[in-house]
Amino acid sequence: SPRARRAVLEEIAKRQPAKRLPVLLVELLNPGWRNLLVHTHLRKGTESSEWRDQLAIIDQVHGQLIGTLKPKHPGFVNPDELLRRIVESLNSISFDPAKRTPLLMKLSAALVGDTAGLKAPVKYEDMPEGGMQKVLSFEGLLPELNPEADSEDESVRRDSARALTRARKI
Repeated sequence: SPRARRAVLEEIAKRQPAKRLPVLLVELLNPGWRNLLVHTHLRKGTESSEWRDQLAIIDQVHGQLIGTLKPKHPGFVNPDELLRRIVESLNSISFDPAKRTPLLMKLSAALVGDTAGLKAPVKYEDMPEGGMQKVLSFEGLLPELNPEADSEDESVRRDSARALTRARKI
């Protein structure tokens, strides 16, 4: 649904205004978390606790990766718990295990670290030309001012075209 994809795009773009993004965040967002958010938007809506929780997980991963969320901060989620929530969420949409496993291993290395607690360095990439639309592979999704009006106008246009075609046949 274009409306669900647009809502996901707007929400993620609002949360990620930076010009540089952690590569792992991009890998989590596209395609797994993006698809999860679209699915949640369609099934539960943006007022649901699932929607809010899934966005909070993205905020948490981002904050921990860039170092703005540390263990003593209020709202900090233990990285093991965070990874467990990510696994559960990706499993709920049957996200490809061949993609999920390496992603989770890399997230674990960056968020939890090895047995000595040494964390993998976080790599960054520049926001591509095309911004978050490009990051999420949602190119071509232009913002609509009023999606309901547009879809109603479209159905009115179709009905008018059909009526005109019928009238010409008579």
